Amino acid sequence: MVDVYAFLDGDNIGIRIANLLNKGKSLEASLLSENIKTAIFEIDMLINSKPNIKIIIIGGDDVLIKYDYDEYGTKILEEIIDIFKRYTGLSMSCGIGLNLEQTLVNLDNAKTGGKNRIEKPSQLILNKMSKAATLYLFTDSNRPDVYVNSITCCAEEEDYTLREVYFLAITRDKGQITNFENRLENIQKQVSKQLELLQVGKYLYLDNPTKTWLEKDIDISSHDKLRYTKSAQILFKIDVILYDSLEEKILSYTNIAENRNEICIFDLSAAIKSLMIDIYTILRINNIYQIRTFEIKKRVQGRDFDERELIHNLYLDHNEYEYTFLCEGVYTSKSIIKSLTKNNLDFEYADKLNKVIDAYADEFANFWLTIIFVIALLFLVICIVIVIQNGWSWLEPWTFVIFGPPTLYLLTLLVKIIWKRELSVDPGFLYELFKNWKKQKIKN
Repeated sequence: MVDVYAFLDGDNIGIRIANLLNKGKSLEASLLSENIKTAIFEIDMLINSKPNIKIIIIGGDDVLIKYDYDEYGTKILEEIIDIFKRYTGLSMSCGIGLNLEQTLVNLDNAKTGGKNRIEKPSQLILNKMSKAATLYLFTDSNRPDVYVNSITCCAEEEDYTLREVYFLAITRDKGQITNFENRLENIQKQVSKQLELLQVGKYLYLDNPTKTWLEKDIDISSHDKLRYTKSAQILFKIDVILYDSLEEKILSYTNIAENRNEICIFDLSAAIKSLMIDIYTILRINNIYQIRTFEIKKRVQGRDFDERELIHNLYLDHNEYEYTFLCEGVYTSKSIIKSLTKNNLDFEYADKLNKVIDAYADEFANFWLTIIFVIALLFLVICIVIVIQNGWSWLEPWTFVIFGPPTLYLLTLLVKIIWKRELSVDPGFLYELFKNWKKQKIKN
């Protein structure tokens, strides 16, 4: 879903009316004015009949709406322009933007570019705006550079637009929350300051002898300055998390993102090493895969720990850095992390499922035992009737065929081959035979 603004304005309306009045054609000017009102009324009716479109301004020859671009594209705007032209004989120009400022700029471009046009942002911008993202940075380092690199990487992604960055700290001590908040505020200020300086060719660094933060001039291209300008426009926030509610807090972030139809990115580049496994495990247990880390890999001359390790001085093609997904490794992508709680739930579910299967198989076995009982009883009744009617001498020869050793041997052999069991006339044997067979069929 991409919400955009669209501003439509009639072309040359004032000039047209002025020309009519100057020529003494007041009746025609009045008629044009009435036609414009009728057109606007029809446009109003059209827009109100559509879902997911909001009218902000409608009047005169101006129409300003906000709507879902994914759903309507420019088709709804073309319909509006057609209605206006049908009633007035005049065209409209339109500007589309992701905000009001951009919309007005595009409307002006449509007017100056020949009129009767729809000027919109590039498809790349519209696609990128289809998904917003929030970056959650777990903090341990006081150096702003590590955060600047991650923020810049996310800001340059084409699949989403980075709108917010949270600096996170984790503590086990409620009494230290204020101290952690102060520390996060300092980190946030340092990152903002670093981005501000980089835009004007300066760099914030820690002077080791004096332990103070100082500024110095650095060589940085205009293109790279723009990269940091873009990152500086993102909204920065802080949040301190109590260790005991870490999972609950992470889930609250993902719930907010889900409600907003946004992406949640968790960055462990500067996470506390002792808590990294805890954070990673919680994320994976809850099926969160947007787990990233910025890793500097250049080793030719060792680490510099200064402006040379900012992203504009690093080369991805030279394998000097990576901004990787931790879940996409050869081994991590195949790993499964389970919690004890969820395992217990799985066992409870499996136990209930096995009980249901057992009950169903029990009914199946009892049903077929009943059928066999009925068949045996019917067979016995038939035998009795035959004996009464024709005497035992008529039936006696057949008893050897039906119940004789060869027949029993063949039945025993058949049972052994198919079910790998010994033939038994015990009803319990048949009960277990039918029950186990049905359970196996259900599970398969």
